[in-house]
Amino acid sequence: MKIDFTKLKIKDLKGNEQVIDVKDELANQIYVSGRGIAQHDLALKIYNEEDLDDKAIETLKAYVSNLSPMMIDAIGNVIGKK
Repeated sequence: MKIDFTKLKIKDLKGNEQVIDVKDELANQIYVSGRGIAQHDLALKIYNEEDLDDKAIETLKAYVSNLSPMMIDAIGNVIGKK
């Protein structure tokens, strides 16, 4: 799955939408604070704008679940909430 992290749509509780670039920040955050080889690989895939396979998507879901509710919803809207 190809995700453009440079154009992530976020929305606050009032419904105000914004498109933001989280690619470098998210990749670096995962690289610095993530754990294990799966998160290492995910950080590099996001930074290098590579397609995310099913394993990377599951790793992303797990990582994002510890971020702000706004980011959980924004990423969930892109990858699907399963």
